[in-house]
Amino acid sequence: MGFSFYEAMNSTTTAMGVTQTPTNSGGGMFELRHIHSPFIGYEFSYSYNPADQTVVPAPAPACGSICNTPPQRIPSKGSTVGLDWVISKKFGALRPFAVGGLGFFIDQPAYSVTVGQTPVPTNRYPENDVVRPSWIYGGGLDLAISHHLGFRVQYRALIYHVPNLSDLYPAQGVYTQTRMPMGGVFYAF
Repeated sequence: MGFSFYEAMNSTTTAMGVTQTPTNSGGGMFELRHIHSPFIGYEFSYSYNPADQTVVPAPAPACGSICNTPPQRIPSKGSTVGLDWVISKKFGALRPFAVGGLGFFIDQPAYSVTVGQTPVPTNRYPENDVVRPSWIYGGGLDLAISHHLGFRVQYRALIYHVPNLSDLYPAQGVYTQTRMPMGGVFYAF
């Protein structure tokens, strides 16, 4: 079992006349991991962080019919649930590992929208809860400080379709990536 803190570093995307910029933010991840052998391990992971989005028309002429649509800032909460395959090998107190798997990225708006500089009622610009399948990959290193307790450093990334949180703008239909360098602790049963 492990718990880590991370910095979610998100990619900006531009497609379908829309530029979407997620806010980089801190978050936390909980992991339940079972290692059977160096090549057979698995884990369940859950992560959470603020996932605010700023959506604006792309620069003309790429913005098409939405050139005059005002920028929109959407506060939201992002979480990921994942099932991962883990490859690891113990060398004394060190255990390097690699993870890869599938999960779901869940983005839930806070239902308070700012259009331009003005807060507006959410019934005027409806927002959507979004669930996207995601690919998870990464790796790291465990350092045992006792038989049960240790430190973990790792890098993870998610690849998923850009969430379409606002009905004001069209869905982009492209993939984006969230990179998460993290550090934390683990407890081995």
